[in-house]
Amino acid sequence: MSLNCVNFDFRECSFMDEKNNVKDKNGDSRDGSGRAVIFRETNSNPLTYTFEANYATGIRINTLSARFDVETGKKIIKEESPIHDTSSSLYRSRKAPIYTQEIYFDVGQSLLTALLDYDYINPVTRLISKKTDTLEDAIGRMRSELSKADDKPTIS
Repeated sequence: MSLNCVNFDFRECSFMDEKNNVKDKNGDSRDGSGRAVIFRETNSNPLTYTFEANYATGIRINTLSARFDVETGKKIIKEESPIHDTSSSLYRSRKAPIYTQEIYFDVGQSLLTALLDYDYINPVTRLISKKTDTLEDAIGRMRSELSKADDKPTIS
């Protein structure tokens, strides 16, 4: 699956409501989160997600596809930031780095970039790789992959 962020681990996310009521070792659960309350009050899943972050580091890093300029029809190989370049010194150990302010900023920015992709309006996307691809086809493939991922067990 093509991703927009090196340091966001979608595979570790859980979107199952039954996980909201599971208590951790401290006796806390997610049942008071906005997402869980909306689910309970409306008795449906209105596609409401909570963005949570670990304070230290992630479990794994992602390899990003090259960006593709839809207007010029060309791949953009050079990354603008060492956070996006998994060959930079930040990732030399091949482990997820200790999170910095720049990494948190990148995760938030990548989430917003994903929304541009979702609405088919991203002029520089990582979802397509050649001129004959369309953003609509890429989004369709992504949604299909995400649906398959929903069926796999998760760790939370």
